[in-house]
Amino acid sequence: MFSNQALWMGLSLSLLQGTKKSVDSRQVFLDCPLEQFIGADEKTRQKYRKFCLFASASLEHLLGKEDFKSSLSQDFSEAQKSRLKQSFDAAHALGIKTRVWGGVDWPIHVRDMHWKSLWGLGCDLINADDLEAAANMF
Repeated sequence: MFSNQALWMGLSLSLLQGTKKSVDSRQVFLDCPLEQFIGADEKTRQKYRKFCLFASASLEHLLGKEDFKSSLSQDFSEAQKSRLKQSFDAAHALGIKTRVWGGVDWPIHVRDMHWKSLWGLGCDLINADDLEAAANMF
């Protein structure tokens, strides 16, 4: 419970507020910026551990603009896979689940390769517009 306002700088600004008079109990979690886990200092890592159940990022933020562009027509390179796995492992070391959004939807064979790779590298949640295809794959 918060008796004053607290501001969190994450993927977007979030204002957390509540008072004893208005709220008896409130449970809050924040979606941490997955792309910032690699190289985060200990203070930041502990803040993430305390407040976050999930860490998410767009595929472009995780890979960088150029690597993202190069992955639009093929599976991830070994270097790209290594970077993604490092991000997932850094979050998992803090007990935080991961989510990737903004991936490739077409061509379908590339989407499917990406889904399989992300899952195999340890991503916990993969955003999918084609739920039937995702259900059949996993």
